[in-house]
Amino acid sequence: MDKFSRWFKAISAAYLALFFVLFLIYGFGVKGGSWGSFSDVVIAVFTILIAYTTNLLLIAAWLTGNSWIEQSKHHSAKELLQTLSEFYFTIHEVHTMEFKLQSIQSLNKVTSDNFCNLSDAGKRYYEGTPDDATKEQIEDFLSYMKPIYDEEKQKYYQKINTVKDRLNELKFAVMVKSTPFSVELKKENIEMINEINCLLSMEENFHTLTSSLFEKLRRVTSYDSFELIYISDPIKEELFNDGK
Repeated sequence: MDKFSRWFKAISAAYLALFFVLFLIYGFGVKGGSWGSFSDVVIAVFTILIAYTTNLLLIAAWLTGNSWIEQSKHHSAKELLQTLSEFYFTIHEVHTMEFKLQSIQSLNKVTSDNFCNLSDAGKRYYEGTPDDATKEQIEDFLSYMKPIYDEEKQKYYQKINTVKDRLNELKFAVMVKSTPFSVELKKENIEMINEINCLLSMEENFHTLTSSLFEKLRRVTSYDSFELIYISDPIKEELFNDGK
């Protein structure tokens, strides 16, 4: 702002001096000292004002150019890291839902013979079953629950497919939003496509792997306004106490 103020004063003084010099030349140098027509005077004044304003705008653009570039990069960095965070959360959600689906699919292994070996997680699927239920009662209960859980499986298939579609969109969004930093990424030997595919293939250590890429991008983009939120790995439920 101080620079612009100095330039404003200098340009204004220069144009006042120019206007004054032209006034003297026109008044004393033109034959008979005639001012000409009124329209000529108006055109001359407005031409000078337009040139004056244009110069001020050019100076303002020149002085703020670097600042605008920095603000643009700051915004791009924020968008990139936020999208990477969403990508990370969505991967975690997909795996959590897949583990849940695996548990539901495993319910077809439950029989009246191994029902007593259900883990605490497995028993939650059969709440309300009497502890002293006979083998026949358990078989009837399992037959009753089977179509319910078959329907639940279909719902999870649909949910997982929907979230995976969103995950695929986020994958390309991360790639696109990393483009403004392609030069810096190349200098640091960071291959974004490999990094992203690595995150997609991970089965554990979700936060460790993702935060590693997150920190690399923070250094590359010089953005440090927030950190990646910690999320523990999804928990895989064991249906039976022996883990089988």
